[in-house]
Amino acid sequence: METAPATAKRPVEPYVVQHARDLNATVREWLQRIFGRAPRDDDDVTILLTTPHPAPTSPDRTAVAKRLERALDQAAANMQNVSQAEFDEALDEAMLAIRPTDQP
Repeated sequence: METAPATAKRPVEPYVVQHARDLNATVREWLQRIFGRAPRDDDDVTILLTTPHPAPTSPDRTAVAKRLERALDQAAANMQNVSQAEFDEALDEAMLAIRPTDQP
């Protein structure tokens, strides 16, 4: 079982990595109910304990939504003179850069 290092400079969220082959039957059954399949012996299970952050306020969410809308409007304006063929070619090029094994 691996755990988070205790000597980090900033607080680290605690986590545990457990090999599925070492889990008892009750835990395996619980994982199967959650994930819809039984864990394989070569699987690892990682549990991360975190404290949720407070939800943003309504004014903060509204401000973010407005910034996102402005960014999308600007993106749409930038695309006005781009043909569908140019867009498709640029998209294929970007996907190839991100996932070189995925050939169109």
